[in-house]
Amino acid sequence: MAEPIPVYPQGEPKQLEPKPETGSQVVSFSPGMRAPSWNRESFFDRVSFQAGRSLLHLRETALTAWDGISRAATYMAEERPIHLVAGVAVAAFAAGSGLRIWRSHHE
Repeated sequence: MAEPIPVYPQGEPKQLEPKPETGSQVVSFSPGMRAPSWNRESFFDRVSFQAGRSLLHLRETALTAWDGISRAATYMAEERPIHLVAGVAVAAFAAGSGLRIWRSHHE
């Protein structure tokens, strides 16, 4: 039976040969030569690894943002309840006014 493959890559990617900087080397090709190609498997390994790292970074950022929003909402609810109620009322009024204007232009 096949071994399960983890969703997120584990550890660092395999060391690959560094790509030369643009313009640092000039390689001439004769008509019979083929251009050097990257190994398809190593390419997909690198893409998979970078995608996994990006998803982990996105998750951490989202959790940090959610934690900050949650703390701010708790602070407003406990320390300034009148300001919270006034803010909700203003937001509801603005949303209602916006919807009424939109409906009047789309009938």
